[in-house]
Parts: sequence; C-alpha cells; structure tokens
Amino acid sequence: GEAKGRSPGGGGDDVIAWVEDEYEGRYGGDQFDYIDDNAVDRIEYEHNISTRYSPFGIAQSVFCMILILGLSGIITYYLQRAARDNGGNTLASFLIALAVGIIGIIWEWICNKLTKLEYWAYWSDYFKSTTVKVLLFKILNIFTVFLVKRIEAVEDNSGRCQLEDEANQFLLLIAFNSAATVLNLLYVAFFTDKNEERSPDGWREFILSQEYVEIVYRQFLLGMGFIVMPMIVVFGLAANILEYWCDKYRMLRLCHKPGATKSTFRGVLAFYFFLSALFILASFPNGAIFILAGSAGLRDDCSVYN
Repeated sequence: GEAKGRSPGGGGDDVIAWVEDEYEGRYGGDQFDYIDDNAVDRIEYEHNISTRYSPFGIAQSVFCMILILGLSGIITYYLQRAARDNGGNTLASFLIALAVGIIGIIWEWICNKLTKLEYWAYWSDYFKSTTVKVLLFKILNIFTVFLVKRIEAVEDNSGRCQLEDEANQFLLLIAFNSAATVLNLLYVAFFTDKNEERSPDGWREFILSQEYVEIVYRQFLLGMGFIVMPMIVVFGLAANILEYWCDKYRMLRLCHKPGATKSTFRGVLAFYFFLSALFILASFPNGAIFILAGSAGLRDDCSVYN
C-alpha cells in the first residue's frame, strides 16, 4: 500500500495509522505480499499481481536448472570419453570448454524467459533473480564438469596424472570466456539496431547485474585454476583488461542508458564472492582441500605428491 503521510502529531487512531504507514514504507518492501506501486522500478503487467513474485515461477526455475545441470554432466562424461579415445585429453578439454560456453549462453537465454514467468514486482528484484540463476548455474556447472571428469578418469584407470588435464581445462575456460566477451561486442556493434525498442534482455541493454556475474565467475575460475596452474593469473589479468575495455566501449558507445533501480546488488555480490570462495576451498574434487590432499586418485598418479 502507499503511505498517506499522516502527521504523528495527531491523536488516537491517527497515530496508530501513521506508525503503520512508517512500518510499511521502511520494511514493507521485504514482505511477500507488499507492493509499492510508486516505486521507481515498479514493473507494470497486463494483469494485476498481489505479491512480489510467483512461487510457482521460482519452482519452475529451480527445476529447469537441475535438469540442465544434469544434461551438462552427461554431455561432459561422454565428450571426455569419446575425445580421449580419439584425440587425447587436450581435445577433450577443448570440446568440454566449448560445450560449457554454449550451455552457458543457452541457460542465460532460458533464464530471461524463466524470470518473466516469476512475475517480480520490481526491476531490481527481476535482475537480482536473473543474476542469481545465471551465476549459481555457472558455478554449479563448473563443479559438475570437474566432478564428472574426475569420475571418468578414475574409471579409465590409465594412471595418468589429471593435474595437467585440469590445468588445460581451466585455461581453455578462461580463453572461451574472453572470446565470448569479444564476440558479444562485435555482435552488438554490427548486427543489432541502435534504435531497437528497449527490453529487459535486449542486446543493447547494459545490465550491471550481468556484468557482476562475469566478474565473479572469472574470479571463481581463476581461484580454482590457480591451485593446479599458478600461471593462470597472468591470463586472468589479460582477460580482465580485455573485459574492461570491451565493456567500457559497449556501455558508452553502443548500449542504452541503464534504467533507474533502487538496488545496489551489493548483498548479492558479497554472497556470491563468499560462495565462490567456499567452492574454491571445499568443492570436491577440485577444491583446494582435496587437491592439496591428493584425493580421488591424484596421490597415486601424480609424482608431485611423492
């Protein structure tokens, strides 16, 4: 509801009503069934909504994420096995990095569709939801890929140390991530109309929350990769410089002016930096704890542990 701005100097019911309005104005935005129709980033729908989001829409998103993560694991397993039999680990790592990139792009497209079905009341919540789904999927997908790779390597029982293969995989993931940044810039510059109608997921929209995703995801890859390939930080520095200039040019020269929002996303960003650090430290089998301990066959196959 909208606060009426009643005076606290009144008496009786007027004071009570004023306190209620103050509570709604300050804390109502966090309530499931409270919607401020005068908010700067209020989303207008063709039909009326009475809650901040649709629980059924959230459930759809979670189900789709689990489904696609499972599909990614299956693709990784069979790509690793088929490529290793025909071209070695380097080919397998290349194809898996390509598959991760393609699946990530497909998921981002699906995310935009799913977020629309969640019927968020505010644009800030809308973009937060998309950010959460995209970044959580990216982190969990990397976890799934390396878990499946290790399972396949143990089943293969070749006795070959997996650290070199994992280092190549992280390096290729960084390279493909940077290549996607450049390709996105070129596509926006040469294949989109600068006068196109604005939309939440338009190519010429510079959405800050999505840029946060790329920063956290790249730092996550660097943190995981550093354990098996310390020199990866040099490539990460180059990738960050490239990303900075590409994004700067895209924001200032190609994209529409970002819309107003009431959120800084700092809470979401802090949470995902924490989640990223947690996965870097403790995710099986590529977390620092397990790599340094030589678990899941590494101690038996890699001379560095002797």
